[in-house]
Amino acid sequence: MKNFPELWREITKFKEIKYNDFISNERKFNKKCIIAPKYDGMLAALIYKKGEDLILQTKTGRIIKNDIPVKTELLEFLNKQKIDSIILIGELVAKVNNTILPFNKSQSIIKTPDKENNALLIHFYIFDILFINNKLITKYSESITNLLNIFKKDLPHVHLPKFYFGTFNKIIEVYKEYQDQMGFDGIVVREFNSMKAIKIKYKSTLDLVVIGFGNKKMPSWPKKEISYLITAFIDKDGYFRLSSKVGTGFSRTDRLNFFNKLQEIKLYETNEEVFVHPKYIIEIEFSEEMLTDTPKYKFDNNKYIEIGKDKSLTLRHPSFIQIREDKEANTYDVRPEQSPYFKY
Repeated sequence: MKNFPELWREITKFKEIKYNDFISNERKFNKKCIIAPKYDGMLAALIYKKGEDLILQTKTGRIIKNDIPVKTELLEFLNKQKIDSIILIGELVAKVNNTILPFNKSQSIIKTPDKENNALLIHFYIFDILFINNKLITKYSESITNLLNIFKKDLPHVHLPKFYFGTFNKIIEVYKEYQDQMGFDGIVVREFNSMKAIKIKYKSTLDLVVIGFGNKKMPSWPKKEISYLITAFIDKDGYFRLSSKVGTGFSRTDRLNFFNKLQEIKLYETNEEVFVHPKYIIEIEFSEEMLTDTPKYKFDNNKYIEIGKDKSLTLRHPSFIQIREDKEANTYDVRPEQSPYFKY
């Protein structure tokens, strides 16, 4: 089966931009557009075909097989509509007392729907239709019209976000409305006559793959905790381009947990630095990014082999936010082009 969340990202040419960059570069943005809050959840697709079971697919391509309320409610609802097939795109989140939980807590609940009452906490916010009756949607105006016609009111666990319509000033207004609210990590701007999607982010963040860690005994922490993480991007050719060492943003528990997790995938050690299998993706925030020549590695036979230097991004004041368990070490999720400053 196709990975429909990833297909959606390709079709919409999904890109992220920092708020300050948007203000600086897009001031002439006068096109009428549709704006919606970006939930800090897991991108997912719901795939419906009349007479068949409904399929819930996450961004990694994983199928959630549990009969959670999100699926049962939508299946019952869509069976009553004059729709033969539809693929819906949205965000899975976890909610407690009508409050969206932070990303890591949501992820934990979504991944364990059969544990305790987790299934009841999972909600789905639909913001797009990719296909309807086997027809690919090519304009967001068509997608939004169908969404508003089909979903005239919320289901208990299935919702539409609040949509706003306007130009540049409305984008700024909506951004400020959601800026400090828990469970949101930006807004998404869509043009009426295309499928393009722009996410305007609250923070300057990047996703990087962890290729190693420092294990120096320092006054602040003992030997069996990480002192910093060694991070990299993966470019379009599959090479690892070194980025920054991330040494802040960790709690004492984080440092111990990372040490134990990374020991399990340890490859080799040199000069008090341990290199590991490229498994974990982390999200980091920073104050400034710089285009720099850094070592470029080929990963071969469980070893990082330096093959020269190339352009990469090094970061000022990088700080750990979270592990991105919904992302993988591939040429898309940790590509250098996450930053608009990076050019091949």
